[in-house]
Amino acid sequence: MNNKLPFRIYTASGELRGCALHAEDAASLLSLLGDGATLHHDDVLYDAPIWTEGVDGYAYHSYDFVASVAHARIKRANFIAPDEATSKEEQRRIKEFDQHKSHH
Repeated sequence: MNNKLPFRIYTASGELRGCALHAEDAASLLSLLGDGATLHHDDVLYDAPIWTEGVDGYAYHSYDFVASVAHARIKRANFIAPDEATSKEEQRRIKEFDQHKSHH
């Protein structure tokens, strides 16, 4: 896929199905792929999804709404420090791993 297309669309099973320049175009593919399909953007840390079809809503209701949510989440992701982006459980596991590693 072309890396100049920042939006990536995956099936629920994680298969990359397409890339898009605009979130509205990505939303149209999300609506076809159905529940569990995810939208990702190159500028988001940890490749976290910025939309999950069926969880965040349904793209076929409004491609513009998907785009507005996507852009808000991209903007928010760029202002969150990595420690804040990881869950408490992930932070606990990282700490345990680091402690285990330091004992060996």
